Amino acid sequence: MKKLISRSGKVEGLRAALLALVLLGVIGAAGELALARHWHDWIQMLPWVAVGGICIGLAALATRIAPATIWLARAMAALAVVFAIVGIWQHLAANYDVAPLDARYTDQWELMPESERWWAVLSGAVGPAPLLAAGMLLQMGVALAALTGGVERSTR
Repeated sequence: MKKLISRSGKVEGLRAALLALVLLGVIGAAGELALARHWHDWIQMLPWVAVGGICIGLAALATRIAPATIWLARAMAALAVVFAIVGIWQHLAANYDVAPLDARYTDQWELMPESERWWAVLSGAVGPAPLLAAGMLLQMGVALAALTGGVERSTR
């Protein structure tokens, strides 16, 4: 009995869907960065570099699957993941630092246990720096790396 969709067809369909999701993430991240005017100093330029790197990796994988393009996409994915981790840390630290200035926490911040302070920061209760934006970059980097999984076998 013939299968309607072959295993390789399923894999290619999943790869195309993942590629589309990463592309949508790039568009969303670039839009979010632009709306937030995220370009005032060198550290704010890092996510722009990462988004550009993801675009390069996506373009490489979309045009030709070869050892060089796989290597390039993986390098761009690694760059995005590293920059995302830096961004997550920067956003957490910024939110933690400004928390005592928040009207809801001014009087109690110093009295709160450290675990409650970090929960307030992680949950988004304090601070203006969005953790989700940096987390989105991390997700795109991991997804770009996943797009390269298993393609070596088909290039040999």
